Amino acid sequence: MSRYKTKMTSSHPSAQVTRILLVNDNPTQLDAMSLLLRFEGYTVYTAENGEVAITLLRDVTPDLIVSDVVMPGIDGIRLCRRIKSNPDTAGIPILLVTGLRFDDSGVVEGFEAGADDYLEMGGPSSLLLKKIELLIGQSRDRRSKERAEEAIRQQKSILEFVIEASVDGILVVSPEGKIVAFNKRFAEMWGVDERQLGSLTDKGALHSVQHRLVDPQELLALFDHLRDHPYEQDRGEVILKDGRVFDRYTSPILDPDGESNGRVWFFRDLTEKRHLEEQLRQSQKMEAVGRLAGGIAHDFNNLLTAIIGYSQVLLRKDDLMDSMRGPIEEIEKAGQRAASLTSQLMVFSRKQVLQPKVLDLNMVVRGIEKMIRRLIGEHITVETSLSPDLGRVRADPGQIEQIIVNLAVNARDAMPRGGTLVIETANVDFDQEYIKHHIDLQRGPYVMLSLSDNGVGMDLQTLAHIFEPFFTTKEVGRGTGLGLATVYAIVKTCGGSVWVYSEPGQGTTFKVYLPRVEVPADKESYDEPGESPKGSETILLVEDDETVRRLARSVLQMNGYDLLEATNGEEALMRYEQHTGPIHLVLTDVVMPQMNGSDLVTRVRFKYPDVKALFMSGYTANAILDDEVMKRGVAFLQKPFSAEVLLRKVREVLDKP
Repeated sequence: MSRYKTKMTSSHPSAQVTRILLVNDNPTQLDAMSLLLRFEGYTVYTAENGEVAITLLRDVTPDLIVSDVVMPGIDGIRLCRRIKSNPDTAGIPILLVTGLRFDDSGVVEGFEAGADDYLEMGGPSSLLLKKIELLIGQSRDRRSKERAEEAIRQQKSILEFVIEASVDGILVVSPEGKIVAFNKRFAEMWGVDERQLGSLTDKGALHSVQHRLVDPQELLALFDHLRDHPYEQDRGEVILKDGRVFDRYTSPILDPDGESNGRVWFFRDLTEKRHLEEQLRQSQKMEAVGRLAGGIAHDFNNLLTAIIGYSQVLLRKDDLMDSMRGPIEEIEKAGQRAASLTSQLMVFSRKQVLQPKVLDLNMVVRGIEKMIRRLIGEHITVETSLSPDLGRVRADPGQIEQIIVNLAVNARDAMPRGGTLVIETANVDFDQEYIKHHIDLQRGPYVMLSLSDNGVGMDLQTLAHIFEPFFTTKEVGRGTGLGLATVYAIVKTCGGSVWVYSEPGQGTTFKVYLPRVEVPADKESYDEPGESPKGSETILLVEDDETVRRLARSVLQMNGYDLLEATNGEEALMRYEQHTGPIHLVLTDVVMPQMNGSDLVTRVRFKYPDVKALFMSGYTANAILDDEVMKRGVAFLQKPFSAEVLLRKVREVLDKP
């Protein structure tokens, strides 16, 4: 018994997990073989004929089948055929055994039926065990090889999936440069037929697409260099004539011994990324210019208020000498031109006080069309194509007119010998796919305003800079370089976007997109100019700039008003408290030291809630006039202002219920 136990536990390493099916119609032989194999440590299943064996195989998958040849019903040969024809059992090795002597035809028939080996019984049992061990070993080797091959197939399948799913164009070449693999993205990026690629080398593929490259010689030289230096990596950019930019990276493929076994190339399309980066840089540049412009504009507007205002005061004097009237009128015109320039600078700082309204752009275009025709001259034809069901936008009407005028002037200068200016409007809707390429837009409905000319057009280098402040292609003295930059800044303030399409000799089209709103348009009213309104009310004038304060005091007093003056908010509160009579209006600057105009009006209204207020400033940031003041309705006077505008605005506020 001790020998039996030892044999059971010390058999060959795989015996404990090896299952053998014995098929034999002779019970004596079946029991003897079963005992022998169990003694050797195998797990044994037995079947007394072929039918039982086939039934048993539905539940058990043995590692080896040992079957007698001569059996009633399904003999060994037929059993082989049945087992090998079933995909679930075809891989099980079969050893045919018989007590009779095999003739040649029997051996051939057995192998043709699918048997893996045969054995004539009657010899030593060790021969049977060796046959069994050999077949099991071969089977295991075969299964191991199949598993390895299946693992390789799976890895290859995964690798092929990853390569095909990559956003990069991938190319794999042999050490000689023969193309051995590529993905669909590579063929798409380079515009090459996939069927053609498989028969090319890397340099052959490059030669077939070199007409697309800005500098093909650079890449060709790199290919030659890498052929001589197969272990080098390299990274750079490829620029195509259609404007696309590819990031390229290449690395050698090394075998386990460190030898170069080819090379892999990766190409990534950076065009969209570069486009978005350029948009971001442009926005940041405009923001920086805006901060600078805001500070300059504030101080300039105070000076221009005095220049324009005093010029008008002098021109109203009855005793003004005729010889002085012309020079003073020129001073006023220069002041107005400077004010226009300063106004454009303030657009960049976004520190204007805007008066947005719900607008019908068709009405704005029709209202300004006559002026546009006079502005651009008779040598240019103006055509309009306005959508009849155009949606509404929320914007400052003055700024929209400024957009149209600036673009029309730009078109005029592009058609010195005449041409056609087409103004169009339309409803558009941007989906998610479109806004992926336009970071300054959100998905949704927009209204488009388009101005197109058939003038000289622009090249790509000019297009890259046209929205930059102070950039101009006009000769000195013909342009400030602020027209298109102003358009850009206004559109951004409205939450929209502006795009330009142009080619040399093919004209230019500007398209302005503004968010669409689903509310009726506000009604517009226009006041006819008349005599300067006068009054007799008492006004508290608060202005820290002495020049502007003196001008306002002079203009208002000349037209009948009583004035109290203060240079800051604290002084204004003291004057207000000391005055015994009523004060009808507080006319105050917004930006002042210690206390700004908004805080001053709030404190005055806390004690005298019915007092009226008129704010004035060279600029006003959103934070200065708080929401509560805005909700009550703000009367605002933009510097620089003329004497006429000051008088009309004061009268308007005083007469308002």
